[in-house]
Amino acid sequence: LKPQNSQNCGLAHGWVTCYKHQASTQGTLTKLQRMKAGGWNRWQTLSAGVFLMIVAGPIFTFGAVEHSIHERLGSTQAETQFIGAAGNVGLWVKFVGGLFFDRFGCKATLLTGACLSAAGFILMSLTLASHWSPLVAALAWFMVGQGTCWIYICALFANMKNFSAAERPFSTGAMSCGFGLSAATLVSLFNGCLGGSLHDGVCEGGFLGGDVLHYMIFLAIFNPSVVVLSTCVMSVRDDDKVGAKDYAVWRFRWFMVVAFTIIAFVSTANAYVTLVDASAKVWSNFVLIALLSLFLLLPAGAEPASKESLEDPVALGAVTLKASSEDLGPRQVVCTLRFWLLLFTFGITIGADIGTTHTFSGVIRSRGQDNKMLTQLGIIAFSSSDACMRYISGVAAAYGASPTALFICSPLLMAVGQLFLLAFDDDISFLASATCIGLSDGIGWTLGPLLTGRFFGMKSSASNFGFVVLGAAVFAMTLNPILISSVVRSHLKEGEDDCLGKGCYALSQAILAICGGLAAASAMLLQRVTSKSCQPPAEASTSDSSDDSSA
Repeated sequence: LKPQNSQNCGLAHGWVTCYKHQASTQGTLTKLQRMKAGGWNRWQTLSAGVFLMIVAGPIFTFGAVEHSIHERLGSTQAETQFIGAAGNVGLWVKFVGGLFFDRFGCKATLLTGACLSAAGFILMSLTLASHWSPLVAALAWFMVGQGTCWIYICALFANMKNFSAAERPFSTGAMSCGFGLSAATLVSLFNGCLGGSLHDGVCEGGFLGGDVLHYMIFLAIFNPSVVVLSTCVMSVRDDDKVGAKDYAVWRFRWFMVVAFTIIAFVSTANAYVTLVDASAKVWSNFVLIALLSLFLLLPAGAEPASKESLEDPVALGAVTLKASSEDLGPRQVVCTLRFWLLLFTFGITIGADIGTTHTFSGVIRSRGQDNKMLTQLGIIAFSSSDACMRYISGVAAAYGASPTALFICSPLLMAVGQLFLLAFDDDISFLASATCIGLSDGIGWTLGPLLTGRFFGMKSSASNFGFVVLGAAVFAMTLNPILISSVVRSHLKEGEDDCLGKGCYALSQAILAICGGLAAASAMLLQRVTSKSCQPPAEASTSDSSDDSSA
């Protein structure tokens, strides 16, 4: 049905979308009145989303707790790796949470995710305390991965929908950056000695202090607490109205300053602890907590979303992106070429990025070094560049850079990182590789959901992105257990535990570099397909007397 006031509907939306929007206007006004009574504004949701992203990344801390879990359970190396892989599978299967979010909304998704993750942390705590089977630990870690995946989906897509197409790259970059901060923040808390003292390098009387059991108990309490508090202010708009004193450009700048300060501090503090003096563990987390609390100032002064914004999005320095021509569900999306190109590019790039970080320690040992310090510095370089690029790529897209062109850089940087590892003969090459892979990962995790919403609409964006991520899940699960393990075993001499020599990882690194080139070609094709579909149609002549040239 064609709406009566169709002239007020954007041309980027189909008639059906337009009709539904007009039909839901009355409900939207009632919702806004309720928001006004509670003083809600979209910056409260963004601020809560940052903290939700921080509690959504404990799966990425497995490398820091892996050895402690191995010692407590007495598991073999293969069993310990299986526990970590189970958590990754839970986190990567995002389409279930995406479908639930699109069907039941934000708060139901958050609370369900909190229940799943809390149950996983409790089961993991009991397993570690009672020395149960590693299979039980794997089940617990899978539950943690799946629960935090639901929290991630809600925080990301609630804040994508709350901002206009012009502002969406900023909000997407902010959420991705918050998720990038998660591992660094949680590992700093785990390894720290907050309020205690160090004696011969051992924390005494401090908070957590590297105790994996206390870490799991802490997360079992902290994770659902943050989620429950966040549900009080999490809400998703279905209109383009914002409150007075929104000041979007300044609030996003405040986020950037705080986020980059945290990244710089965590990286510097970890490097200082690794290279100079471990006593910084006693006080560094006090500074980290103080810096994190600055995110609470994001909604300060903003008024409820009860009136039209007085600010033009273009005046904020953003460039309005062309929205999708219609909202497509998963069944329609899988029939499009752009979906498969996006899945192929994202899957190979992100799967290779994550899989490569799991080999850092083995690559260093294969060169005849057992340099834990270099491994730690590589992780710092990866996480810092990853978190920074997550926000920078969003800002670049908002200020006019083509998102599809930026997306091409992600697989290219991954391939360059593999080439640096292939030529790894000194510490500089290794750190350069870690930095390139971090930049690649940051671009992919910001532009992946952004392009999904742009291509297929925001209505089912959470579900659609969940299916896109399946490409990365399949590639990551194939990369380490099959490709890299097979290459390493083929070079492993009988009676040796560690593979030594450049050939241990050279073949897999060369294959990944070639895959990066193929993914870049796929991204270029995606840009070409997108640019063709975005070309405006030729205007038809409205006068019978017009000649061909005027038409």
